[in-house]
Amino acid sequence: MRVLIIEDENLLANELKRTLSKIRQDVQVVDQVRSVQQGKEWFTRDLEIDLIISDIQLIDGTSFELFKQVNIQTPIIFTTAYDEFALKAFKLNSIDYLLKPIDENDLKSALNKYESLWSKGNNLTDDVLNNLIARKIEKSYKSNFLIKVGDQYKRVHTHDIGFFYAEGNTVYLVKKDGKKLIVDFSLEQVTNQLDPKQFFRVNRHLLLNNTCIKGIHKYFNSRLKLVIQPEYESEVLVTRSRVNDFLSWMNY
Repeated sequence: MRVLIIEDENLLANELKRTLSKIRQDVQVVDQVRSVQQGKEWFTRDLEIDLIISDIQLIDGTSFELFKQVNIQTPIIFTTAYDEFALKAFKLNSIDYLLKPIDENDLKSALNKYESLWSKGNNLTDDVLNNLIARKIEKSYKSNFLIKVGDQYKRVHTHDIGFFYAEGNTVYLVKKDGKKLIVDFSLEQVTNQLDPKQFFRVNRHLLLNNTCIKGIHKYFNSRLKLVIQPEYESEVLVTRSRVNDFLSWMNY
């Protein structure tokens, strides 16, 4: 199986190559494309490939822009940290859609899906496509965050996260052990990527994991005051407009 990787982060591309070689001995990564412009040039070479594994956000645009400009018949597995692209991805030759950090079992499942739906001559009918979309939307919440620390990447599972908070234009992830890390998303983006059954935005600055809430107290002006662990540097208050939603969430 000849695979082209489209990914602008070399560390992530190398990790993907290692995972592919671990899963399948017959996989040959023929090249890595890092940008829309490089992709346009690469596809003029008309080299034979069986599968494309493509990030969506590249250094000079999105891979969607690339696939608009070149005629791609090869099936694609998309990878990205943003699940907002899911439906758009499935409108192309998409076999699957994987959220970063890529889970080995999810990648193995995507390769199996490629073989069953494409390499055996099957077409992605509307029914098949709709089922794929439904399954991916159902399980599209992030279970891990890949955090860049110096020249390394650290994986943090959501069950190890106490809360996220915004300070100016910076968003911090606070682990349950109190360790604080910077994430490359806005608090709005983080909120949209997480399971709303597990995480709740109590105010403009704070997004909590339900497991970190140790106490709930009535507070003046119809608000709530929370006790959380790990501790937050300020009072944790649920705004009045969010109280009913918060109580319903806690009672789910």
